[in-house]
Amino acid sequence: MRAAKFEFNTWDDAFGKIPAKGTYRVRIRGIVEYAIAVGKRIRDLKSKGQGIGDPLFGELAEHFGIAEERVKKYWDFFKQLERMELNP
Repeated sequence: MRAAKFEFNTWDDAFGKIPAKGTYRVRIRGIVEYAIAVGKRIRDLKSKGQGIGDPLFGELAEHFGIAEERVKKYWDFFKQLERMELNP
């Protein structure tokens, strides 16, 4: 509504700064390439009694060739997908 009333000086003020070209593409490609694989691997190992924690994240980071922090983020994303699937 504020945009309709011309209460902004620029479109960036109204909608925020547009990220550089390809910024989201890299993030989406990582999610598509790794999140499902990481999540399924963790679920599989958990079902076999493996504990979920830093040692597992480190092991998977090495296995997939990505940073441990990425493994944790992909795991969180995978769990969110599962929740969405269970509670549409």
